[in-house]
Amino acid sequence: MQLYLKNFKYSIFLSLLLIPLYYFFLYSNMWNIFKAQTIFGDLKLNILWLKCNYEGFKVFEDNSCNFVKTNYGPTLFLIPFNEKLEIFYIKFLPYITYLIFIVSSILVNNPKNLIQSSILFIFIYNPAVFLLLERMNFDVFIFLLLVFIIYNRFFLLNWITIIFLGLTKIYPFIFGINIFIENLKRSKKNLICIFLFISLTSLTYILLNLDEYFYVLTSTGGKAGLHFLFSIKSFSKILKYALDINYIISLPIILGFFYFLIKKIIFYLNRENITEFLDLESNKLKLFFVSGLTIVLCYIFFSNYLYREAFFILMLPFINDLFFNKKFSYIKILLLLFVVKFIFQFVYGYFNISDSFYHVNYVRFYSFPFLLVSLIKGILDFLVVAFITSIIVIIIKEYYKKIKLINVL
Repeated sequence: MQLYLKNFKYSIFLSLLLIPLYYFFLYSNMWNIFKAQTIFGDLKLNILWLKCNYEGFKVFEDNSCNFVKTNYGPTLFLIPFNEKLEIFYIKFLPYITYLIFIVSSILVNNPKNLIQSSILFIFIYNPAVFLLLERMNFDVFIFLLLVFIIYNRFFLLNWITIIFLGLTKIYPFIFGINIFIENLKRSKKNLICIFLFISLTSLTYILLNLDEYFYVLTSTGGKAGLHFLFSIKSFSKILKYALDINYIISLPIILGFFYFLIKKIIFYLNRENITEFLDLESNKLKLFFVSGLTIVLCYIFFSNYLYREAFFILMLPFINDLFFNKKFSYIKILLLLFVVKFIFQFVYGYFNISDSFYHVNYVRFYSFPFLLVSLIKGILDFLVVAFITSIIVIIIKEYYKKIKLINVL
């Protein structure tokens, strides 16, 4: 208990120390790594959508109010709005949010020594998180609500939160995997009932708002190109621009390499008997599992903006436990890759704003330095996500065995 209080006090001290530093970055030229035009721009756009809806504009059908039609689900407009709340949302909410983000990131990781604190610093103070908090994208709220879902024991509230987030931005439906791990004593019958509740509630809402969701699914806005990109598709895009190799041909080959690497890593992790050290009841493991699965599926299926990499912060507590307590050699490699990756983000961020692309006869060309830096980042992403996927596959097998055993008993 004394050790826990000591670590807790240290985390609070670290938070109080780092929050002013982040505030300094926020309002200095050092922050402006990606040349953002408007601070908290994504949040202000969301608030403007809420205001347009409040004033009676059809935000999915025209852009006469905002000039930018919404690409979020209609559940966004269930958020209360009026003139007084608008002041709160603009003047206070972003600062409260980024304070909570930093404090919760530190408390969840609970660093115990200088090495852990330094690694956490690299995770938090990097361009991916800078971009997320500077824009105050909706993903920051998804990040915080994922922490809430893992630690909250009022399960009904968790399910409602998952439904709301999924219907707002689609990919958080991945959090639904939490119903299988939040209570490992739950029977198969109860799991089916909860799954049906979430599925039928979501489907009913989608059918009632089918036109709006059709627009969201067919919208081309909000996707990252080769800039600020976190996706396995980055390799195919680089090969297309650098060597004129067909995107459709290269992507399956890259996915094949990804699958092969995962199999190899799983083999070596099993050889180190990693399963003996997996505490399936641990919140750290659950946080790693859900946030890791989110990262993996988004990396494979979507063209994500860089700021979605903030979810890596939530994987660090579990990785630290394995690294500092068990000394797995392959976890050492993963942690080293993480550190190199996040340090390299600064190089990647610089080239994103200083040497990216140009046009010749209306055809876009990327400079060689930019393509090279993007390739290095793509390789680091590829290796890190392959490691994460391998561990997740092992955890899924262990959860399946646990749930199967409980239902047999």
